[in-house]
Amino acid sequence: MPKNDGQCMAASKRSLLHNVSLNESAMDYKELLQSCQSIRAISALHECALNLPDDGWRVLRYLQQEVAQMQMAILPAMRIDGDLLLTKHEKNSSHWYEARNLACLFIDGDLTVTGDLLDCDYHGLPILLVRGNMTMRNWLRGGMSTFVHGHVSAQGYIIGHYNDSALFVGGALHAQGYMPRARPYPDMQDVIPHQIQGGVFARQFDIEGAENEDYLAAFAPEVLGGEDGYIWLEEDLVIERQLAGLPVWRT
Repeated sequence: MPKNDGQCMAASKRSLLHNVSLNESAMDYKELLQSCQSIRAISALHECALNLPDDGWRVLRYLQQEVAQMQMAILPAMRIDGDLLLTKHEKNSSHWYEARNLACLFIDGDLTVTGDLLDCDYHGLPILLVRGNMTMRNWLRGGMSTFVHGHVSAQGYIIGHYNDSALFVGGALHAQGYMPRARPYPDMQDVIPHQIQGGVFARQFDIEGAENEDYLAAFAPEVLGGEDGYIWLEEDLVIERQLAGLPVWRT
């Protein structure tokens, strides 16, 4: 049986709390914004020459209208040695961004993270735009809608938790595993929320709607949690096993 939303949320919150506790030394969003080159009105998004699937531009324009009075931070291409924490539910990071009227982070070039890229909140803001390639060890994806001009490459896994949001990539996606949990926007039910223009080169598992037997068939038991007859993927355990060089998939 698939999990209901309440059980799915509870499982994801447990995973988020565990995962973040292992990454307290990560560079966080406050440190990241110290590299901000300028602040521009969100209306300037139309000037961002991004190679995206057509639906990606449609979703981006939709999101832009939702935050028309807010701003975006322009950051240079960068390399982060270690983990990068972009949002954190326990720190109310969404309120921190909102207090500064920031609805978008625009990386003007490649974003390279030698550690894990962590989006640990359920809120949809800020939006992340990368005018280049994205590289990371693992990527925990939360509510941050992401639009990438080039390729996405993960040494390990790209994992969606409860509110996994839009991902539109102009290039290809490479990873050991790609586990989205994406739902269409309520006002855009006809748009598939994850679209990778250059193709996905990773073993895939769609968490959204997965049933107990799907988890048991796909994953090593060490990365699964369960309660009241329901089974789910523990995202923090996936990352722990990847770091330890242990298998995540059953076969």
